[in-house]
Amino acid sequence: MTMTKLLITCVLLFACCSYGQAQILPAGGQPTPGASDYTKLLLQVQNYLLQLQSTVVDHKQLLMTMKDKVNDLAATDQQLTYNITLQGNLAHSQIQNLQKQMTLVSNQNANVTALVQSLQLTVSSLQREIGAKEIVMKAQEAKLDLLSEQVANLTAVLSDQVALTSYHSSQIKTLELALEKQIAKVSALEANQQALKSTTKPAVDPSKFGFTKYQNSWYKYVKRVSNWNDADVYCQQLLPGARLVSIENEQENNFVWNLVKDVHSDDRVWLGAHDKNREGTWFWLNGKQMTYSKWDRGQPDNRYDEDCLDMWQEHGRWNDLDCSDRNQGLVCEIKATT
Repeated sequence: MTMTKLLITCVLLFACCSYGQAQILPAGGQPTPGASDYTKLLLQVQNYLLQLQSTVVDHKQLLMTMKDKVNDLAATDQQLTYNITLQGNLAHSQIQNLQKQMTLVSNQNANVTALVQSLQLTVSSLQREIGAKEIVMKAQEAKLDLLSEQVANLTAVLSDQVALTSYHSSQIKTLELALEKQIAKVSALEANQQALKSTTKPAVDPSKFGFTKYQNSWYKYVKRVSNWNDADVYCQQLLPGARLVSIENEQENNFVWNLVKDVHSDDRVWLGAHDKNREGTWFWLNGKQMTYSKWDRGQPDNRYDEDCLDMWQEHGRWNDLDCSDRNQGLVCEIKATT
């Protein structure tokens, strides 16, 4: 608006100046125009002002359009700046990720290099070992050649030995037959001896040696430290025909336990059974296979090659024990005669 007023003021000043010049009389001349000239001049000024006003309006619209374009360009610039910043951040992040990946790849390359070096060392070591083994194999081949010669010689010797063995085999068969006859005789003698022992009446009364009778046998508890074999020998020396006790039922076991019972003791006493001939198959010294048993929990376990039988004094149950171990007591038995 200020610009428009300035333009109008300039136009009026220009018009006044033009009019003033028109009133100057030339040398010797007469004054010119009257009121109609002013009217024409004012109309010209008015037209000129209208043209200026129209031009100003056009310029103003042009300025507004340019201002809108400038604003659009500013908004576009701001958006472009934001997009560039966003793309820059994204590119920076991608660069960091690529750097990390490059670092990881570098580390992996270092690991692969170390692994390759290790494999190279291993291959070198294997090659040395193969070379050493080839040398050994050559030496072994030489030994095999020598052994082949020796085998050939031995084969000839063996042929002679086979013939000799055939002769000896016939003699061995003859000896085996003779041995079987002798074994049969010994078995018969042992059976007779056992029968004599079972029917032989003790030379003295067992009660005089501290034995207690129960049903068809006499029993004695001896508090003596010994291993299983020594305990059985002691029974035989104590009274002819006596052996370590054989227990064949629950009643007999309770009787023996009452002889040795000590509920405050963790000691055990030897009984007359073993599985020396076959692990897990128990026989009594009277020759009978064990059919009744009173094993403690978890027994027999053969933990330390345990082949002999003993009884806990505390509760009367049985345990297997190494025959060479030393127990605190033993129980002897001798059959009663009628």
